[in-house]
Amino acid sequence: MSVLTKIQPFEVTNRTVSLELPGIGSQLDDLRCLEDGWYGHDGQEGAAFCNQDLDWLAATWKRLQPSNIRLPYIYPTPSGKVRAEWTFGRHEIVLEIDIKEHRGRWHCMDMGEPSETNDEERELDLDQPGEWNCFFRRIAAVQK
Repeated sequence: MSVLTKIQPFEVTNRTVSLELPGIGSQLDDLRCLEDGWYGHDGQEGAAFCNQDLDWLAATWKRLQPSNIRLPYIYPTPSGKVRAEWTFGRHEIVLEIDIKEHRGRWHCMDMGEPSETNDEERELDLDQPGEWNCFFRRIAAVQK
C-alpha cells in the first residue's frame, strides 16, 4: 500500500533569513556526545572524542581566532580527527585537526579553476600560535 503525501503550498517572500552558525565551543560540544562506533552502519568505526582534547581545541581556537574570520562548520572524522570547513565563493578551505597530537593540515582549493597550481596545502603545529596566525591570515585573504 502506498502512502500519498499532500504537497503543501508555500509563500515566497523577499525576506532574507540569516542562520547563525553556532560558535566553535558549541560545535565541539556536539562531538562530546558521540560514542564509540558512531560512524557507519556496523558500529565498528568512529571512536568517541576525549573531553580533554576537545577542551584544548575549544580554548585554543577561542584564544587565537581573530574576530574578523568567519566561523567554519565543524565535523568529526571516523579516524578521530576534527574537520573544519569554510566556503568562500569558489574557494574551499579545509583544516583537519589531530586533536591528540595538536597537529593540523590545511588545504585551500580554488573550485572555479581546479588544478594543482591553485591548491595550497600546509602542515601545522597547533601548539604554536604563529602557525594558527598564518592560517587565519590565509583565511582572511580568501574570505574578502
